[in-house]
Amino acid sequence: MKIINEEQIDSCAEVVGNLEDYETLLTDLSETQPALVSYLYSESFQSFTLEEQRLFLFMALVIWRTIDENHEDIDELSEDDIAEAEERNWEILLEAGKGDFRERLTPFFDDSPQEDLLAFVEDSVVPDEDNMVTEEGKEYLFISMKTIIDAFADVLEEEK
Repeated sequence: MKIINEEQIDSCAEVVGNLEDYETLLTDLSETQPALVSYLYSESFQSFTLEEQRLFLFMALVIWRTIDENHEDIDELSEDDIAEAEERNWEILLEAGKGDFRERLTPFFDDSPQEDLLAFVEDSVVPDEDNMVTEEGKEYLFISMKTIIDAFADVLEEEK
């Protein structure tokens, strides 16, 4: 998978953020990546607050658009691709143990070729005055976005 840089992410985030609604992007996403749409609307994420749901969808669309714009003809993700990536990420987080949230994320950045995408996610999920992410929500948000990144990376690696 090509390395995605901060400028590419910011450009896609600006486009996604300026849309009045996400209908067009969601339609494109559902046509090209139906398993990903199923994942995004799965029961696992129904406990997010309204603000977390909006952030969740925004980050997922930015990640997908950024990767899609930088790779030609990405194969369709399967539910298995997503499930395998998610399981790996929960194992990494569990192995990281207890401690500060940012410290627990360190293993995800080790040897990751997509540091800028991960930093975008990390910065997005850390609560501040503009972002009211709950303590419980930030781990789930981070793991779910890391899962999407990894699932695409795995599929793109298989295409080689």
